[in-house]
Amino acid sequence: MPTYCRYLIPFMLLASLTSAAAASPSVGADASADTVLRIGQERYDSARFQALSRALQPDQRQPLPAAELPDALIQDYARSRLLAAQARAHGLQDNPQVAAQLQVHSDQILAEAERQRLMASAAIDPVTTRHYFDQHAGDFDEYHLRHILIAIPPGHNSRDGHRRNEAQALAHALELRQQLLDGADFADLAQRQSDDEASAGDGGEVSPMFGRYLAADFSAPVRALKPGEVSAPVRSAAGYHLIKLEQRNVASFAQAQPMIEAQLRSDAVDQAIAALLHQYPVQLDRRALSITPAPSASATP
Repeated sequence: MPTYCRYLIPFMLLASLTSAAAASPSVGADASADTVLRIGQERYDSARFQALSRALQPDQRQPLPAAELPDALIQDYARSRLLAAQARAHGLQDNPQVAAQLQVHSDQILAEAERQRLMASAAIDPVTTRHYFDQHAGDFDEYHLRHILIAIPPGHNSRDGHRRNEAQALAHALELRQQLLDGADFADLAQRQSDDEASAGDGGEVSPMFGRYLAADFSAPVRALKPGEVSAPVRSAAGYHLIKLEQRNVASFAQAQPMIEAQLRSDAVDQAIAALLHQYPVQLDRRALSITPAPSASATP
């Protein structure tokens, strides 16, 4: 029998996860009426089990209700809980490596909890939100774009293996732009000429994005375009781009307000962290890694 199976013997679900009232307890009548889960002598009432359910689904945007938590997930937790108890009984928490891992995980959980507290408690007023909106014109507008990339190695490789230098790439981009100005279809040209494998098959179409997420190289040129216009060649690390604005959905203040409030709350967290770092400076000296600790004064020679 595997070792963990011996630890599973005390593990018992005392009530159905879907309805405590309708289920038959899996232990004797001495179980407390409000006990949802028992692991050995440790009992989980409804409130504790609800918290456990959320903790077992940290990466889920919409976690399952506690009543729908899979039995297998609960059993996995029980195994971990029982093994952890055995580890503590054997003093493994005092092992330097284990202690460091416990500290890191504990700090990460507490840090995230404090981050959420700071975000929730940030003072956000309508005046500040409106001022942010006015000062960041276009950041919350949605842009629908197509582009053609003329690659310049080593930043990006061309689809046909042709290695163009700076001047050649710019000249080719200008030639393609002239074709577009003369009436060539952008999507057709992108399919045949663009070196961006991810979008060429879709006629150069890229996913719609808010202005605040436009790459720094593209932000100003894109915002200056009117629907249907094609930019002059725009240089990026990958090469030269021709960008066509298909559509721009201008955001109202009401549409942008939730995003602005989220940004202001995030800014409040960043400011709090900056204040902590100022109060408690971080210093790192890797040279100390090579220093051998001095022997204890009580050590026997």
